[in-house]
Parts: sequence; structure tokens; C-alpha cells
Amino acid sequence: MMTKNNIALNVYDPAYISKLATESVERAKNDPDYLRTGIQVLDDHYVMQRPRKVNGILGYTSHGKTSFMYILARHAVTQLRENEIIIYATWEDSIEDFGLNWIAATSQIPVASLYHGDLSEADWKKMLKAAAERAATPLWAVGHSEFNSRRNRLTMTDLFEALAYIVDAQGKKIRAIYIDYLQRINRDDISYKSTRSEFVEIMDKVKDLAMQFNTCAVIGSQARRQVRDRTWKQPQDNDAQETSNFEQTCDGIITLWLPYKTEKIGECLVEKRNPEDKAIFVTPRLMLIQTAKQKRGVAPVLRAVDFHPETNEIRPYTSEYKP
Repeated sequence: MMTKNNIALNVYDPAYISKLATESVERAKNDPDYLRTGIQVLDDHYVMQRPRKVNGILGYTSHGKTSFMYILARHAVTQLRENEIIIYATWEDSIEDFGLNWIAATSQIPVASLYHGDLSEADWKKMLKAAAERAATPLWAVGHSEFNSRRNRLTMTDLFEALAYIVDAQGKKIRAIYIDYLQRINRDDISYKSTRSEFVEIMDKVKDLAMQFNTCAVIGSQARRQVRDRTWKQPQDNDAQETSNFEQTCDGIITLWLPYKTEKIGECLVEKRNPEDKAIFVTPRLMLIQTAKQKRGVAPVLRAVDFHPETNEIRPYTSEYKP
């Protein structure tokens, strides 16, 4: 609860409202401060990776959430200013797996080959070159290593402390943080009677984090099981598992669907209706990406891409499968 001394900080008179609104337009005109996704079919309309905004990535189990967030983070580091970094906070994969995904994308060596150490002499050199590039890339991580005897299951309180350490002790500016993912976050620092209330609190803390560190927050979430019972299985903005506060807190939401996991290969999902349209058929690589929510932006927008998990890449959609 706020005290009488600081409640005035939340009261804005008409003149100050006008001043702040005008300044926001000036910033948007002179110095657009949003991160591109690096995915062409999103960058033509999605502009919500902005400071103090929360973006949600929503998908069913094993439908590409983590890989998609890796891709966003990897493209974000190419857009940084001096002393800025990107943070990837992972409860899902180990730090080693996180590093391998980068090396796979950079070297074009399938991640399975890296994982098993199945490399030719030429691939070994490519791997070392990619690893050197990774070491010079300002993409930091908060999470757990496979070589620690005890996995620290971090809470949101722990995450705040980690970010404060990076800012205060390391002197870095956090341009964006990717949080992977909502349902895996340790809730020991939250003592509510219901699981749903605890997830509501976590989403509120994600928004607080974006505000406190003046950064863009991107958080992944599992879609609820009912999505698989529908004829059309693209998650919608209200499909986050356990909490409606995901939909309410996020300024932008992108949903993912890998149709080959639920539909027949070759099935036509979207028919061609106009000469400029393209029919969409189920292939082993098809991923459907939908901008389900975007404050003051275009939504919903559905796009098809080819997903290459072995090298952690998204490429233009082709109806013909090419391994």
C-alpha cells in the first residue's frame, strides 16, 4: 500500500499527460526503440518488443516455444547499443543446451551431432569458430549447469537479484530478457492458497521486472490441454495454462503450432482464396505463428514458416518438404 507521501507520484494532471504523450510520439519518430524479431513474416507488423512491455510466447508442449525464444534472443543481440546485453533466463534447458543451440545455428551443424560429439574434423573446426563467436556475443544467461551437483530452481525473487547484480556489479544495461518459461518457475517465494493465484503473482512480477529495469520482457507459457481437443489447434491469447493473467499482463502475444504433431501430412489447413494468397499444407517443417495480441498494433495475424529445430532456425514456408 502506498503512503500519503508518495501517492502523488501516481496522479497526473492534464498538462503533464499531454507532455508525456507528446514525448512518447517524439521518441517513436526519432528513435524507434523496439527489437525486430528477425523473422520476416513477423517484422512486417510486430513491434511490441519494447522497453517496459511484456511479450508472451504461447504454445502447447513440444511445439517450439523454447526454440522460438532462442531465435528471438539470437536476433536481438544483433541490434544492441554500447554496453547493452540480452538475458535469457531458463528453467527449461541447461546452460550447456542453451550454448549448443547457438553453436548449431551459427555453424549449421545439427544440434544432435553436437550433443553426441559426432563431428568430422571439418565440423570440429566450424564448431570451435562458432563457439568463439558465442563467447564474444552479449547474450547472457541465468539458469543451471549440468555440472552443478544441485540444480538451483530459481524464484522470481532470485531473478530480480540476478538482474540487479548484472546491472549494479557488472555495469550492464539489459535491453531484453527472455524467460523460459512460466510454469517452470519456482513459486517458493509466493505463499498463496491456490496455484492460479501464484501464477497471477508471477505475471505481475514479470511486469514489475520490465518496469524496474526499463527492459523488454518476453515470457513463454504452456497452452492448456483443451487446445488439442479443437479442430483448429492454434492457441489463442486466452489459452495460457493455469492463469488468465498471462493474457491480461502481456502487451503482445505470439502463439505457435506445429501441425504435423496433430494433423496428417499433406492436409490443406488454409485454402487459397485470392491470387496473392498461398495455400498452406501440413509438412514436417510447417510452423504456424499467430500474432494473437498487440496493443495499438495489428492483430490477429497468422503466418506460415518452416521450422528447422536441428539448427534452431525459422525459414520461409515451402509446401514441399526438403530435409
